[in-house]
Amino acid sequence: MKKRWLVCLSIAAALILCLSAGYGLHGFPNPSHALESIVAPKIDKLSEQFWNVDLIIRGKVLAQGDSYTQDTGVMIKMPAAIEITPATFEIEDVIYGPDPGKTITYLQHGNTHDPTIPRDRFVHPQEEVILILNRTPQGAFWSYNFDDGIWIVKDGKLQSSTTLDELPKYNNTDADGNSPFIMEIARAAKYKHRESRFK
Repeated sequence: MKKRWLVCLSIAAALILCLSAGYGLHGFPNPSHALESIVAPKIDKLSEQFWNVDLIIRGKVLAQGDSYTQDTGVMIKMPAAIEITPATFEIEDVIYGPDPGKTITYLQHGNTHDPTIPRDRFVHPQEEVILILNRTPQGAFWSYNFDDGIWIVKDGKLQSSTTLDELPKYNNTDADGNSPFIMEIARAAKYKHRESRFK
């Protein structure tokens, strides 16, 4: 009798355990998981693309400096060098990142005297621009991923030659401070992270 009672008790315990497991999998979600889904940042491809973005600003081009050649420090068969054209920006608004002060030096690839480079590849004095930037060790800034980080504001509308999948839809859209574009790039930079396979 005692043996039969132990067997029944074991079966009942097993049934309760199975039912509890099934309810946990297919019934109400774990409360902690529900809370996590509410407060966790939205992680997406753009947040991964922005993993090395240091600063996003809106400003005006004050001046464009003279182009110069800089050694990259990379030795292949001969010293490698790149052409750089600096520009000075007056900052009107910091969209993301620490305040760098009133102005920054923005570095552009290429030489303004090179006839093979279109003039619209460079910024021009008095242009209003939104820049997504990477900081150099010397304190100047490069555009994030070439054209993807350069957004000209013309007549209140955004213009860019970006090829990044997530951004072309914002071409010719409003450039005001509460625009979907500003909100999107600020959010992506805030929650930036490097894709796990590259960590």
